Amino acid sequence: WILFESAFFALFVPMSSSDLEKIMLSGLACQVAGFLTNWIDVIKVRLQLQGELQAAGSHQIKYRGFARGVATILQEEGARGLLRGVTPSLMREGTYSALRIGLYDHVKEALLSKKEHSSYGLEFPLWKKIVAGGTTGAIGSVLVNPTDLIKVQMQAELPGQPRRYKHTLDAFRQISKQHGVLGLWRGSIPTVMRAAIVTASQIPSYDHCKHFLIQRVGMAEGTASHLVASMFAGVVMATTTSPVDLVKSRYMTAKHGETYSSVWNCFARTYQVEGIMGFYKGWFPNWMRLGPHTIISFMLLEQFRAWWGIRPV
Repeated sequence: WILFESAFFALFVPMSSSDLEKIMLSGLACQVAGFLTNWIDVIKVRLQLQGELQAAGSHQIKYRGFARGVATILQEEGARGLLRGVTPSLMREGTYSALRIGLYDHVKEALLSKKEHSSYGLEFPLWKKIVAGGTTGAIGSVLVNPTDLIKVQMQAELPGQPRRYKHTLDAFRQISKQHGVLGLWRGSIPTVMRAAIVTASQIPSYDHCKHFLIQRVGMAEGTASHLVASMFAGVVMATTTSPVDLVKSRYMTAKHGETYSSVWNCFARTYQVEGIMGFYKGWFPNWMRLGPHTIISFMLLEQFRAWWGIRPV
């Protein structure tokens, strides 16, 4: 608890110009990755919502797997269907992802003990990296939950159904009008849980894996080590976040107060009706998005930092 407290209060320590540059470069790298992988996120959300609270075999399957799901969306909605929610997604990447990745080094430095000379490389304990990642992920997600809420709701819209919102700004306006400003933070509990798990698994696994490859395997700092480490981080992140991601998608798209009484009720009902494997619906598209997203994000970020004269992750 003391470590989490230290990590949290580190966010209020004055930041250097280098910290601000890391935040800016992280946001830019993640926006590019978010745009290029948005279509995967759309099919992931559709698969997660398919057969919601229905026992296996008792419902009609519209999206039969990842590839057929993409084909179905293209046939019914055209290419625009795969771009649903891209505007709030870019807003989210430019804020949430910028903060959770950009502040990682800043928080790690705050967790240095007197015995540790640097927070860089394998010498810095993995568990402290996880604490730093979980802290920045949670803080970043609390601030930008509204963009995540709107992104998921827009991606879940099916052809033939009336549109909830005309565009992103209309979504902000309608939700605030119907449910108050706090309505924009609906589903913030699973969002914060997911964000903490995402960042605690993604950045530390990339960080530790890359330095293991460099310090123990003998690979050089560069494209190859960045690629292998980011692929590994994508698998770790997809596996740890899938259950929370599914609950987040379902709770955010459900009619207010009707389907689930709370986030925990969503967890419980999903398990009771669909079993443990119900939480891993959409795992493959989740990994298909997080894998390429992680690879693009970190490879771009490392390149941006090199151009900017900032030390690699």
